[in-house]
Amino acid sequence: MKVKTVTYARLVNTGNYEHERFELTVELEEGDTPNEAINRARLFIDSKRSKGKIEEWQYQNALKVTNDPLNHTGQQVNDAHELIKKWEAQNTDELPF
Repeated sequence: MKVKTVTYARLVNTGNYEHERFELTVELEEGDTPNEAINRARLFIDSKRSKGKIEEWQYQNALKVTNDPLNHTGQQVNDAHELIKKWEAQNTDELPF
């Protein structure tokens, strides 16, 4: 069986018995794996949600951590790299694939 497309969807409760649905379908290109495509779709959708949106000060702090890894724990550096990826995805309208 060959996977040609993957769909990632997230249903978010916005309160007052209301919800918002985010969904993205991705067509796999040669060399893509379904897991990679799902992870990229998840990152894109998460970056567009208002809840959990990364503020610029958080991004600036993450840059400081990654520029000075010897004075931070490995976990802090890893978390900073993840936050930077999310910031970059949230601040572009381009799909990450």
